[in-house]
Amino acid sequence: MISSLTMHREQHIAQWRASGLSRAAYCRQHGIAYHVFISWTKQSAVIAKDNAPSAFIEVLRPSAHVPERQSPTVASISFPNGVMMRVVIGTDADWIGRVVAAVRSC
Repeated sequence: MISSLTMHREQHIAQWRASGLSRAAYCRQHGIAYHVFISWTKQSAVIAKDNAPSAFIEVLRPSAHVPERQSPTVASISFPNGVMMRVVIGTDADWIGRVVAAVRSC
């Protein structure tokens, strides 16, 4: 349950962000102590980070059999955003396509 004090703080933070004012100017206009407002914005950022969705996407892979005596040949796929994906040659192409689509959507 969100307290009324937390709602009050979040309303001020949202109004400040929409105002285009510096934190100090917003605090002067609303009679809020600057150091208190800084604390509110830091706490709000921590809460937002804790509630952010994970960047990991689960993609189920079909089982693959790689003979024990052979070392698998690996293909690498590099994306413009710096993500690199390595797959064993012979991995299901549909599965690779789903992974690539998921990476592109990030």
